[in-house]
Amino acid sequence: MTHPMHQRLDEIQQLLDTLGKSHPNEVVAFVNFMGKAEAGSALSLKQKELVNAALSVAAQCE
Repeated sequence: MTHPMHQRLDEIQQLLDTLGKSHPNEVVAFVNFMGKAEAGSALSLKQKELVNAALSVAAQCE
């Protein structure tokens, strides 16, 4: 049984793949941005995940 979060992550990956076909430069820029945002050491990984969760709640995302 696949966990609902894994399903959601798979959906996001599929959407990025689809978007990458029509807007490859923008998707590459976004992925690079996310990589750099997650690479910094000012916050721990757990803190970054909590910030992401809080932003998702504030934006009323699923």
